[in-house]
Amino acid sequence: MNRQTSQDVALLILRLGLGIVFVAHGWHKLFFTGPEALGGMFAKSGVPLAEASAWFTAVGELVCGVALLIGLLTRIAAGVLLFIMVGAYVFVHAGTPLVTDEGGAQLVVVIIAALVVPLLMGPGRISLHHLIRSARTPAPAKA
Repeated sequence: MNRQTSQDVALLILRLGLGIVFVAHGWHKLFFTGPEALGGMFAKSGVPLAEASAWFTAVGELVCGVALLIGLLTRIAAGVLLFIMVGAYVFVHAGTPLVTDEGGAQLVVVIIAALVVPLLMGPGRISLHHLIRSARTPAPAKA
């Protein structure tokens, strides 16, 4: 496997892993916890505009998770999710140990680091973005 193909496969695996996690979390926040209850938890943590932030987080995780899964608007999706996760760190995990019996901040730190990759590198060639771009790009003229 050449370097470009390896990079594309690695980006696909990372996008799929992150996308699955965020879709599951967004779905849970929207349909099980509920944005109103989540807003109450956010208020206790000091999150500004707690109810609006809860809706933004739940919908953002679900929609941006899907975007990562299919590889469309990947940089935007990764940026939105990075914003959400930095907020989670600042309002929930900052000042706590990296590892505790209850979990600690390590998962949030790993997700933040992982989101930087698609933010900077894009979706790779195994993506809806690449498929659309390839279909719109005219073939080079033959001499």
